[in-house]
Amino acid sequence: MELSKMGCIPKLVDFLRINDDDELLEITGLTITRMLVSSDRRICQLFNIHGGSNLLMALLQNASSTQLKAAVSSTLSTVNNVMHPSHQSNTKPLGSGQPTDIWEH
Repeated sequence: MELSKMGCIPKLVDFLRINDDDELLEITGLTITRMLVSSDRRICQLFNIHGGSNLLMALLQNASSTQLKAAVSSTLSTVNNVMHPSHQSNTKPLGSGQPTDIWEH
């Protein structure tokens, strides 16, 4: 979170936007983005506020190689998973031995 206080998230988005001609720099930036976004939901929110998701969608549409498409797709799914986590971990597993209905006692 200290990086975001220093204004690094907008710089990271600008880095991804500016270096669209160098595939290795883009993949490196996407890897760093994925690591930062997955570490803290607040960073993910800042990434979205600064247009990061829109940039990822544009990069996915304009990506020329399969490696770049895979990196963009992975980063986009990480952003999506952080912002919208599945609620399956909160539910009881089926067949846990306990009745599912309170009136079955």
